[in-house]
Amino acid sequence: FRIGSAVIIVALVCIGAWVAQKFGSAQSARSIERLELSSVVNLQGQAEPVVLSGWEAPNAWSRSEFLASFGGYAQYVKGPMVQPLKDAGGANCVASGRQMAELIGSSAATASGERLLFFTNNKENQPFLEALGKDYTVPEQLLHVDGFKVFSAMDSGGSHAFHQHGEAWIGGTSGEKAWWVLPPKAPRPAKVNGCQYLSGKTPPKGTMRFVQRPGEVVYLPDKWWHATCALQNWTTGVGAQAGDPSKLEQRFDALASYNSIKP
Repeated sequence: FRIGSAVIIVALVCIGAWVAQKFGSAQSARSIERLELSSVVNLQGQAEPVVLSGWEAPNAWSRSEFLASFGGYAQYVKGPMVQPLKDAGGANCVASGRQMAELIGSSAATASGERLLFFTNNKENQPFLEALGKDYTVPEQLLHVDGFKVFSAMDSGGSHAFHQHGEAWIGGTSGEKAWWVLPPKAPRPAKVNGCQYLSGKTPPKGTMRFVQRPGEVVYLPDKWWHATCALQNWTTGVGAQAGDPSKLEQRFDALASYNSIKP
Protein backbone atom coordinates (compact mmCIF):
# COMPACT_ATOMS: atom_id res chain seq x y z
CA PHE A 1 0.00 0.00 0.00
CA ARG A 2 1.06 3.62 -0.40
CA ILE A 3 1.23 6.14 2.42
CA GLY A 4 0.25 9.67 1.47
CA SER A 5 2.91 12.39 1.67
CA ALA A 6 0.76 14.38 4.12
CA VAL A 7 0.71 11.44 6.55
CA ILE A 8 4.50 11.12 6.31
CA ILE A 9 4.97 14.83 7.01
CA VAL A 10 2.70 14.66 10.07
CA ALA A 11 4.60 11.62 11.34
CA LEU A 12 7.95 13.38 10.94
CA VAL A 13 6.67 16.44 12.79
CA CYS A 14 5.44 14.24 15.65
CA ILE A 15 8.74 12.38 15.85
CA GLY A 16 10.65 15.67 15.83
CA ALA A 17 8.51 17.01 18.68
CA TRP A 18 9.11 13.84 20.71
CA VAL A 19 12.88 14.15 20.24
CA ALA A 20 12.81 17.81 21.21
CA GLN A 21 10.85 17.06 24.40
CA LYS A 22 13.02 14.11 25.40
CA PHE A 23 16.30 15.81 24.56
CA GLY A 24 15.26 19.14 25.96
CA SER A 25 14.54 17.71 29.41
CA ALA A 26 18.01 16.17 29.54
CA GLN A 27 19.64 19.33 28.27
CA SER A 28 18.58 21.27 31.37
CA ALA A 29 21.27 19.45 33.38
CA ARG A 30 24.07 21.47 31.80
CA SER A 31 23.77 23.70 28.75
CA ILE A 32 26.39 24.72 26.24
CA GLU A 33 27.27 28.33 25.45
CA ARG A 34 25.71 29.67 22.26
CA LEU A 35 27.12 32.75 20.55
CA GLU A 36 26.57 34.73 17.38
CA LEU A 37 29.54 34.12 15.09
CA SER A 38 29.85 37.82 14.29
CA SER A 39 30.34 38.61 17.98
CA VAL A 40 33.34 36.28 18.36
CA VAL A 41 36.81 37.69 17.66
CA ASN A 42 39.07 34.78 18.56
CA LEU A 43 38.44 31.16 19.58
CA GLN A 44 42.03 30.22 20.29
CA GLY A 45 42.26 29.42 23.96
CA GLN A 46 38.51 28.76 24.28
CA ALA A 47 38.20 26.35 27.21
CA GLU A 48 34.86 24.68 26.43
CA PRO A 49 32.85 23.78 23.32
CA VAL A 50 30.59 26.45 21.92
CA VAL A 51 27.81 26.60 19.32
CA LEU A 52 28.12 29.50 16.88
CA SER A 53 25.11 30.72 14.90
CA GLY A 54 25.08 32.89 11.82
CA TRP A 55 27.32 30.78 9.56
CA GLU A 56 26.30 30.89 5.91
CA ALA A 57 25.76 27.22 5.11
CA PRO A 58 25.61 26.03 1.47
CA ASN A 59 22.08 26.57 0.17
CA ALA A 60 22.03 23.80 -2.44
CA TRP A 61 23.02 20.73 -0.43
CA SER A 62 19.76 18.81 -0.22
CA ARG A 63 20.36 15.11 -0.82
CA SER A 64 19.35 15.28 -4.48
CA GLU A 65 21.28 18.50 -5.19
CA PHE A 66 24.39 17.31 -3.36
CA LEU A 67 24.49 13.97 -5.14
CA ALA A 68 23.87 15.60 -8.52
CA SER A 69 26.98 17.73 -7.97
CA PHE A 70 29.24 15.45 -5.94
CA GLY A 71 27.78 11.94 -6.09
CA GLY A 72 30.33 10.67 -8.61
CA TYR A 73 33.34 11.02 -6.32
CA ALA A 74 34.76 7.79 -4.93
CA GLN A 75 34.38 7.18 -1.18
CA TYR A 76 35.65 4.58 1.25
CA VAL A 77 32.87 2.41 2.68
CA LYS A 78 33.53 2.80 6.42
CA GLY A 79 32.11 0.92 9.37
CA PRO A 80 31.15 2.37 12.79
CA MET A 81 34.82 2.45 13.88
CA VAL A 82 35.59 4.73 10.89
CA GLN A 83 37.64 2.02 9.19
CA PRO A 84 37.03 0.87 5.58
CA LEU A 85 35.30 -2.45 5.10
CA LYS A 86 37.32 -5.07 3.23
CA ASP A 87 36.35 -7.08 0.16
CA ALA A 88 37.03 -10.80 -0.25
CA GLY A 89 40.55 -10.04 -1.41
CA GLY A 90 41.33 -7.84 1.58
CA ALA A 91 41.19 -4.55 -0.31
CA ASN A 92 39.38 -1.50 1.05
CA CYS A 93 35.81 -1.24 -0.23
CA VAL A 94 35.11 1.81 -2.38
CA ALA A 95 31.76 3.14 -3.63
CA SER A 96 30.43 6.27 -5.24
CA GLY A 97 28.92 9.04 -3.17
CA ARG A 98 25.51 8.09 -4.57
CA GLN A 99 25.92 4.54 -3.33
CA MET A 100 27.11 5.75 0.06
CA ALA A 101 24.02 7.94 0.41
CA GLU A 102 21.94 4.75 0.10
CA LEU A 103 24.14 2.64 2.35
CA ILE A 104 24.19 4.99 5.35
CA GLY A 105 20.46 4.48 5.85
CA SER A 106 20.69 0.70 5.99
CA SER A 107 21.46 -1.12 9.24
CA ALA A 108 21.82 -4.33 7.25
CA ALA A 109 24.97 -3.05 5.59
CA THR A 110 27.31 -4.52 8.24
CA ALA A 111 27.42 -7.96 9.80
CA SER A 112 26.71 -6.47 13.24
CA GLY A 113 23.69 -4.51 12.01
CA GLU A 114 25.35 -1.15 12.72
CA ARG A 115 25.22 1.83 10.39
CA LEU A 116 27.94 2.59 7.88
CA LEU A 117 29.61 5.99 7.96
CA PHE A 118 29.95 8.46 5.10
CA PHE A 119 32.90 10.31 6.60
CA THR A 120 36.01 11.46 4.78
CA ASN A 121 38.81 14.01 4.78
CA ASN A 122 40.98 15.85 2.29
CA LYS A 123 44.05 13.72 3.00
CA GLU A 124 42.37 10.63 1.55
CA ASN A 125 39.90 12.43 -0.72
CA GLN A 126 41.39 15.75 -1.78
CA PRO A 127 39.39 16.25 -5.04
CA PHE A 128 36.07 15.74 -3.23
CA LEU A 129 36.82 18.13 -0.36
CA GLU A 130 38.28 20.66 -2.79
CA ALA A 131 35.05 20.61 -4.80
CA LEU A 132 32.95 21.03 -1.64
CA GLY A 133 35.12 23.94 -0.54
CA LYS A 134 33.89 26.04 -3.44
CA ASP A 135 30.40 26.08 -1.87
CA TYR A 136 31.18 27.41 1.61
CA THR A 137 33.43 29.82 3.47
CA VAL A 138 35.47 28.95 6.54
CA PRO A 139 34.73 31.44 9.34
CA GLU A 140 37.70 33.73 9.91
CA GLN A 141 37.72 32.80 13.60
CA LEU A 142 38.39 29.15 12.66
CA LEU A 143 41.06 29.49 9.99
CA HIS A 144 43.70 28.42 12.50
CA VAL A 145 42.19 24.90 12.63
CA ASP A 146 43.91 23.71 9.49
CA GLY A 147 45.20 20.17 9.97
CA PHE A 148 42.70 18.58 7.58
CA LYS A 149 39.18 19.13 6.27
CA VAL A 150 36.29 16.74 6.94
CA PHE A 151 32.83 15.91 5.58
CA SER A 152 30.16 13.87 7.34
CA ALA A 153 26.76 12.57 6.22
CA MET A 154 24.31 10.44 8.23
CA ASP A 155 20.68 9.40 8.02
CA SER A 156 18.38 9.45 11.04
CA GLY A 157 19.75 7.08 13.68
CA GLY A 158 23.31 7.31 12.39
CA SER A 159 25.92 8.06 15.01
CA HIS A 160 29.53 8.67 15.87
CA ALA A 161 30.21 7.07 19.26
CA PHE A 162 32.22 8.93 21.90
CA HIS A 163 35.75 9.74 20.71
CA GLN A 164 38.27 12.57 21.01
CA HIS A 165 40.85 14.29 18.80
CA GLY A 166 42.51 17.63 18.28
CA GLU A 167 40.81 21.02 18.12
CA ALA A 168 37.97 20.93 15.57
CA TRP A 169 34.91 22.61 14.14
CA ILE A 170 32.03 21.39 12.02
CA GLY A 171 29.31 23.44 10.39
CA GLY A 172 25.83 21.99 9.97
CA THR A 173 24.79 22.03 6.31
CA SER A 174 21.53 20.02 6.44
CA GLY A 175 19.50 18.11 9.03
CA GLU A 176 19.72 18.30 12.81
CA LYS A 177 22.27 16.50 14.99
CA ALA A 178 22.28 15.77 18.72
CA TRP A 179 25.61 16.11 20.54
CA TRP A 180 27.00 14.92 23.87
CA VAL A 181 30.36 16.34 25.02
CA LEU A 182 32.67 15.67 27.96
CA PRO A 183 35.90 17.33 29.18
CA PRO A 184 39.22 15.79 28.07
CA LYS A 185 40.01 14.38 31.52
CA ALA A 186 36.66 12.61 31.94
CA PRO A 187 36.86 8.80 32.19
CA ARG A 188 36.82 7.15 28.77
CA PRO A 189 33.12 6.80 27.79
CA ALA A 190 31.71 3.55 26.42
CA LYS A 191 31.56 3.35 22.62
CA VAL A 192 27.85 3.02 21.88
CA ASN A 193 25.56 4.49 19.27
CA GLY A 194 24.86 7.98 20.58
CA CYS A 195 21.20 7.68 19.64
CA GLN A 196 20.79 5.28 22.57
CA TYR A 197 20.97 8.31 24.84
CA LEU A 198 17.63 9.38 23.36
CA SER A 199 15.97 6.05 24.09
CA GLY A 200 16.72 5.44 27.75
CA LYS A 201 20.48 4.95 28.07
CA THR A 202 22.01 7.38 30.57
CA PRO A 203 24.93 9.44 29.20
CA PRO A 204 28.11 9.71 31.27
CA LYS A 205 28.05 11.98 34.31
CA GLY A 206 28.90 15.59 33.49
CA THR A 207 27.84 15.37 29.84
CA MET A 208 26.74 18.56 28.10
CA ARG A 209 23.96 18.00 25.60
CA PHE A 210 22.71 20.13 22.72
CA VAL A 211 21.27 20.05 19.19
CA GLN A 212 23.05 21.49 16.15
CA ARG A 213 21.00 22.88 13.28
CA PRO A 214 21.94 23.96 9.74
CA GLY A 215 23.88 27.21 9.78
CA GLU A 216 25.32 26.49 13.23
CA VAL A 217 28.98 25.69 13.86
CA VAL A 218 30.13 23.47 16.72
CA TYR A 219 33.61 24.33 17.98
CA LEU A 220 35.48 21.71 20.03
CA PRO A 221 38.67 22.55 21.92
CA ASP A 222 41.50 20.02 21.96
CA LYS A 223 40.68 16.48 23.17
CA TRP A 224 37.06 17.05 24.18
CA TRP A 225 35.08 13.78 24.10
CA HIS A 226 32.02 13.92 21.85
CA ALA A 227 29.30 11.67 20.46
CA THR A 228 26.56 12.48 17.97
CA CYS A 229 23.22 11.22 16.66
CA ALA A 230 21.53 12.30 13.43
CA LEU A 231 17.94 13.33 14.15
CA GLN A 232 16.92 13.58 10.50
CA ASN A 233 17.77 11.91 7.22
CA TRP A 234 20.63 13.48 5.27
CA THR A 235 22.24 15.23 8.21
CA THR A 236 25.50 16.63 6.86
CA GLY A 237 28.36 18.85 7.90
CA VAL A 238 31.77 20.14 6.84
CA GLY A 239 34.64 21.39 8.93
CA ALA A 240 38.24 20.82 9.93
CA GLN A 241 40.41 19.26 12.60
CA ALA A 242 43.89 19.96 13.93
CA GLY A 243 46.60 17.35 13.50
CA ASP A 244 46.89 14.56 10.96
CA PRO A 245 44.33 11.78 10.27
CA SER A 246 47.14 9.21 10.18
CA LYS A 247 47.53 9.76 13.94
CA LEU A 248 43.86 8.78 14.33
CA GLU A 249 44.17 5.45 12.50
CA GLN A 250 42.87 7.17 9.38
CA ARG A 251 45.78 6.62 7.02
CA PHE A 252 44.41 5.21 3.77
CA ASP A 253 45.50 5.45 0.15
CA ALA A 254 44.32 8.59 -1.60
CA LEU A 255 41.05 8.13 -3.47
CA ALA A 256 42.22 10.37 -6.31
CA SER A 257 43.49 7.23 -8.06
CA TYR A 258 39.88 6.09 -8.51
CA ASN A 259 37.97 7.62 -11.37
CA SER A 260 34.29 8.46 -11.05
CA ILE A 261 32.47 5.27 -10.11
CA LYS A 262 29.23 4.44 -11.81
CA PRO A 263 26.37 4.22 -9.28
